[in-house]
Amino acid sequence: MNPSGAKDAPGAAATQRRKQGVTEAAPVARRPRVPRAAAERLIEAETLKLLAKHPVDEVTNDVIAAATGLNHSYVSRYYGNRTNLLIRLTDVLADEIKAGVPEDAPVNLTMLIADPRFRLRNQLVLHLVARGVPAQRLYERGLLSRSEEHTSE
Repeated sequence: MNPSGAKDAPGAAATQRRKQGVTEAAPVARRPRVPRAAAERLIEAETLKLLAKHPVDEVTNDVIAAATGLNHSYVSRYYGNRTNLLIRLTDVLADEIKAGVPEDAPVNLTMLIADPRFRLRNQLVLHLVARGVPAQRLYERGLLSRSEEHTSE
């Protein structure tokens, strides 16, 4: 209503604000939604790149979001939390390392230790165990099963 008590015409308030120099904010453009599989691949790949360059504690959800261009909520939506993402990355790294070794080949610890993916996986495992993740969970998809580990002693 205007000061005389009559109803303003539609859009009159916006006209009045423009006369006073107040401009309307442009509508915020929403990013298109990224399909889950594509978002997970992007999050995992970018997080691995970040972890190769930075300490684990510095790679936060916000840092991951900035690197991927996705909202930080994607990590929570698809992994539950950052810890689950890091656990998933230990599996990804183990799979990558295993893929490069013939199945019937003997374990070559010298080659494993020289592999940066192996070292990164070990850093993640140590970080996760130090924060209370049960070691059994990280053993499930490890590079060596318990029986293989005992036979190599």
